[in-house]
Amino acid sequence: MTDSKVQGGDVSAGGVASAASAVSAPLDKKSMLAVMHAHMGVAVGGPLCEYAPAFSNDNKQLFCCAGNIVKVYSTITSEQVGIFRGHAAPVTGVLLHPGNPSLVLTCSLDGTVRCWNPAEFLCVETFKVGAAVLHMTSAKRCQNMVYLNVNPRHGEPDGDNSCLIGSLSLESTSARKSHDAKPQPDSDGKQPQQQQRRLWKQLYGARNCTGLAVTSDGEHLASISARTLFVYSLKTRVLLKHHHVRPLHNLAFHPTDSYLATGDAKGQILLWYKFHAADVVTSVLHWHAHAVASLAFTEDGAYLLSGGEEAVLVFWQLDTGHRQYVPRLGGTITAITVSPDGNRYALACFDNAIRLVDAVSSKVVAQIQGLQHARASAVRSSAALSSTPHVPRSLMSELVVEPRHRLLVLPGAPGAIQFYDVYRDRHVSELEIVHRNFVSRVDDEHSIPTRIERVAFNRDGRWMATVERRAGASDETTEVLVLKIWRLDEALQQYQLNTRINAPHKGRVTALKFHPNRDLLVTASADNTFKVWTLTERTLEPVINDALRRARDPNAMDVDQKEARKVSPDTLFAWRCDGVSDECC
Repeated sequence: MTDSKVQGGDVSAGGVASAASAVSAPLDKKSMLAVMHAHMGVAVGGPLCEYAPAFSNDNKQLFCCAGNIVKVYSTITSEQVGIFRGHAAPVTGVLLHPGNPSLVLTCSLDGTVRCWNPAEFLCVETFKVGAAVLHMTSAKRCQNMVYLNVNPRHGEPDGDNSCLIGSLSLESTSARKSHDAKPQPDSDGKQPQQQQRRLWKQLYGARNCTGLAVTSDGEHLASISARTLFVYSLKTRVLLKHHHVRPLHNLAFHPTDSYLATGDAKGQILLWYKFHAADVVTSVLHWHAHAVASLAFTEDGAYLLSGGEEAVLVFWQLDTGHRQYVPRLGGTITAITVSPDGNRYALACFDNAIRLVDAVSSKVVAQIQGLQHARASAVRSSAALSSTPHVPRSLMSELVVEPRHRLLVLPGAPGAIQFYDVYRDRHVSELEIVHRNFVSRVDDEHSIPTRIERVAFNRDGRWMATVERRAGASDETTEVLVLKIWRLDEALQQYQLNTRINAPHKGRVTALKFHPNRDLLVTASADNTFKVWTLTERTLEPVINDALRRARDPNAMDVDQKEARKVSPDTLFAWRCDGVSDECC
């Protein structure tokens, strides 16, 4: 009745439910204790959709920012293969080293840029900037330079949005490596921290900078702040400001031609020609109904890719103006990354998933699903996401663990629950409790989602109960409250809907529990009542319709109903209310 979706290379709808059980087979007691000990005090999950991922130089790995760490995934199997661990604050960017693509650079709010060896997942060098790094970009021709957007007062109670745009030299003059516990002085006696500060060079300042990019030849640097596009010449050191009528959300330089693209709050894409001159010329591309949240050019510059709240990837053929679409991608596309060979596009989506799209077939060929509840934790304060409808989501009143495979069960996408293996730090499957189609909002009106507020399992996991609630637009009289009880299909290894009870209580359900030994379920409500639900068994005798049989087979003979009853009857299990009490307080 309802299929699960499992992490992996195959993202087709059929045949994934049984795989969900296979990828997370229960551990024996000894293995479980070992895994629990290894993960004690280690955070798992983390938002994958806040910042753009990066491909490895051979296109076989994908590096994704996830809180204070960077998770490394295989682009072939979608499995996590490693972690970059060392930053003391959220990682805000990841890209390949411009001078040595076999190395990876990360920047963080802890004020450092780190260089990593992905073969061993080790930090080989740390560059101390001294201020929270919000953005990082690089040019292929500037092999020992990256450009940063930093905020010296980020996180301070009275801090402002004043940002500094500058360059960081990657030519290390420090003997200190990341594995050293303390800074060690050089032969000349100077402290490495003092030397590393010399590697940072401020270029210009801007308020509330929300995007940063550099041309492929390394001659011009651009940033956006509210309605202003800043263009800085790295040769002449001249700063130009170009203004737009609406807030700008992101930008990208064409890889070969001298123009750049920006997306604005109303869904328009502006192409800025002669951006290095005062008399800038612009043209407009328009399809998106809401803010453009992500932009990227293909490697050859023939196409511009854009995404937004519509959950549609748009291909703009720049020479002809024709458009192609990849729809129904599950959520707002917050970032787009093109692989070095140009054959794959990595889309960071607001449902905390990274979807890999094949450039030839324009189909999703792999999906990396993160902890979906993590997306509500700390979405970056970027204007690109400011127009995205923020649905307040709270954890259920208690942590729920599925007893068969010891999976954590959390609210996932609206109307769904997610099964997450915390010991292996991986998404296992998703169960759609409420059928829904992804529909973009109209103007500023947001649809009211259905929330899964309660989940409970019986002792052996054969039965699962869920409570879904959809609040009314104005008052409680129009709200929808549904209790659903699901039975595990052993053959398919997925939960099938067994019983649906509309309006199980007059008020919100505040508790949901199975009896530890009996087939009995108790619900408590804000209406000061609780109800007891029991499992009933009923036999359904088959009824044979002679007229229907003759219509199918004219030579069929009449069947005695007494003989028909000798056919093996079906047994129906259903739940019903067996008691009500108003003594709840």
